Amino acid sequence: MDYEGLAKEILTDVGGKENINTAWHCATRLRFKLKDEAKAQTEKIENLDGVVTVVQSAGQYQVVIGNSVANVFEPLSKLAGLGNGGESATTTDEPVEKDSLINRFIGFISSVFTPFLGRWRELVC
Repeated sequence: MDYEGLAKEILTDVGGKENINTAWHCATRLRFKLKDEAKAQTEKIENLDGVVTVVQSAGQYQVVIGNSVANVFEPLSKLAGLGNGGESATTTDEPVEKDSLINRFIGFISSVFTPFLGRWRELVC
C-alpha cells in the first residue's frame, strides 16, 4: 500500500493543513481536531483505498485506517508540518478551543472502548 499517497489524499480531503488544529493517532484511527469540519470531504475519504470509514464524534474527526495507521500518520504529519510526528501536534499559533467537560468525557470513553468493539464483533459474529 502507498501510505504516503494515502496520507496526501487524506490531508487534501480534510481541507488541507490550514484546516487542522491538532492531529494524532490511536491504535486504528487518525484523529483530527479540525477548524471547520464542513470543509472535510467525508464521502471522498471513506472511498479511499485503505480507509475503513470516517467517524465524527466528541468534536473529533476520525479516519479509521486499521493497524497500519502509524504508517499513514508519519507521512501525513510531515506533509502537514505537524512537528516531529509525535502523538499530538498543532499547526497554528491560534489557541485551541477547550472542549466542554461532557465532550472530553465522551471522547475519553469512546477512545477507551472503541478498540474492544471490533474484537467483540469478531467473537460474536
